[in-house]
Amino acid sequence: MTMADADIQVEEKTIQILKDKMTNTIHNEGKGVVALYNFEIAEQKATEVKVDAVQHGYPLDVKVESA
Repeated sequence: MTMADADIQVEEKTIQILKDKMTNTIHNEGKGVVALYNFEIAEQKATEVKVDAVQHGYPLDVKVESA
């Protein structure tokens, strides 16, 4: 295993931990912050997520708030 491989492995584990925490927060509290973007990009990302959720039959509500 190279140093780069080890770095990638650590990053993947960290990302999975963050995903699990985010999922648990949303499940337990009914909402959660998923990402921070400037407003225009946030609106575009929200639209993409909503379309994907509808296409896959998920009842997902996405809200964009300004900070």
